[in-house]
Amino acid sequence: MRNAGYTRIPDLLIQTMKTADAAQAERLFEDAGLCADRMTALLVCMGEAMEESRDTTDTPPDKLRDIGASLALTVEIIRGMYDVVDVYRQRQIAGELPVFRGGRHV
Repeated sequence: MRNAGYTRIPDLLIQTMKTADAAQAERLFEDAGLCADRMTALLVCMGEAMEESRDTTDTPPDKLRDIGASLALTVEIIRGMYDVVDVYRQRQIAGELPVFRGGRHV
């Protein structure tokens, strides 16, 4: 779990997950999973839209760099969200958090 340098948000969320009580950890786990899944779906849609429009537009290099930087940041945040989910599961395995949530195995 390493921050590539765009933002410290993933690292802060991971640290929070490491010290959260069971209720806080569960909420963070659910939010992180939802955010990561939805942001991943957004990236896929953006990629498809860009591919469809590549032959019809002449995008300036500066705009492409901006898009690339935004995508890199988004990917970093997504990775951080999945890292938060992993920390939750590691804490379950270590016995720090309950393994069953809402009657189902997490």
